[in-house]
Amino acid sequence: MNIDQSVSLVGSPAEAARYAVARRLLPVLRHHLVVHLQPIGLIYEVLEHKLRGGDPDLSAIREGLGKINKLARSAVDSSLDVITWLAPDAKTAITLGAGVAECLEILSGNFRFRGFTVSNEIGDVPLQVSQVAMREVFTAALIAITDSAAGPVDLVLQVQVSPDKAVISVQTRPGHGTGFSTELAYRAVVWSDVLALAEGHGVVLKREGPLATLTLAASAGPKSSAIGEELVAK
Repeated sequence: MNIDQSVSLVGSPAEAARYAVARRLLPVLRHHLVVHLQPIGLIYEVLEHKLRGGDPDLSAIREGLGKINKLARSAVDSSLDVITWLAPDAKTAITLGAGVAECLEILSGNFRFRGFTVSNEIGDVPLQVSQVAMREVFTAALIAITDSAAGPVDLVLQVQVSPDKAVISVQTRPGHGTGFSTELAYRAVVWSDVLALAEGHGVVLKREGPLATLTLAASAGPKSSAIGEELVAK
């Protein structure tokens, strides 16, 4: 986020909305910070045990060190990506398909736990859009829709793409899942939060009954190397 944008958001509804969304995402972001670090300690203990032996297998030691190096690099990449969720660069762009994938990946555990399902029919759309708009507005919209639901629902995601914009539709349908908990990590995200964020990013937002649409302009900014690209490729 650049300095001018940060100053303009101070005390604004968008700033409050951004804080609420960040608080809701913190448990997942915390997991992303430590998930690659936990196995390092286990591998270290195994290597230490092998080194105590009378005739350690050096090839196995080298293999273990290689795993530690790979996990450490993954931990750095994951930590840097978490930081961009909390302090984004407003100029960074991401392909629409990757942007949808990384937002769903960050929400998937919470949705499953609460009984919500998502059918992502968007696929690998190469049009570039603002990454921060996807992370803030699209993610906030999904949270607000599920927070306002009386019970578990199914979310169907579709998109219409033209050379200069993309229109993402989120259709809610009666769900068949059973959630384990309705307790929220922080306050509910309401639609006025999403509207405030959408206005700040120039996203056209509409909601009529079970259908919500987000219109995002194409972006020519520098491309992100986000994890979402890897998720789409899988």
